Amino acid sequence: MSRQIPGSDPASFTLYLSYFRGGDWRWDISVQDYLNCKRKRKPAINGYNYHRLVTPAEPNLLRVLDDLVDDLPPSEQTPQNIAEIIIDFTQHFPYQDKYQNEEEAFAKYPLETLCENGGDCVDMSILAASMLTASGIDSRFLSWRDHLAIAINVPAEGEYVLVNKKRFYLADPVGGEFRDDVGEQSIGDPIQDYLLRKTQLLPSYSATWQKKIKS
Repeated sequence: MSRQIPGSDPASFTLYLSYFRGGDWRWDISVQDYLNCKRKRKPAINGYNYHRLVTPAEPNLLRVLDDLVDDLPPSEQTPQNIAEIIIDFTQHFPYQDKYQNEEEAFAKYPLETLCENGGDCVDMSILAASMLTASGIDSRFLSWRDHLAIAINVPAEGEYVLVNKKRFYLADPVGGEFRDDVGEQSIGDPIQDYLLRKTQLLPSYSATWQKKIKS
């Protein structure tokens, strides 16, 4: 699980992640960075352009990502293992059903999700897509009427969708109260009743990041 605790510096707070991959993790995040992000005018989101909130270059996000990747031995820092640790990371955040409060029913930037210690399936997918894109891993949003997840182009087994003859394996970045198998669902595992629903594949990063994605 994750929780937010006061930081040692009054100008920051600490994101604390416990029981994650055999240890406890903590990151100090600038309050000012969070406030600047919170005040930023959000682009219009219509259900088809979530990629407009994907921010792979956000410094605090990159610091978290670097720490996660550095925990892997150099020989194991493969795209598949990096993608797995990213999905495992997002699954450890509490699920927030924002639509119970209309004032909170909006998609978050990844830094907001980190600082507010949770989000819904849209927020977790945007966070995962940001970290995957920053890692050079190709992905797509997988959308259906009541859920948003990720499809990732890494070597794996299980359920996948084809994009330009490439396999993108299903991954659900949501954990917390949304599921009781938090941390146990891997890339390629079935997602709820995905196969019974009409789904759409949507871009998960802007055109400016296209050249940085590994083929």
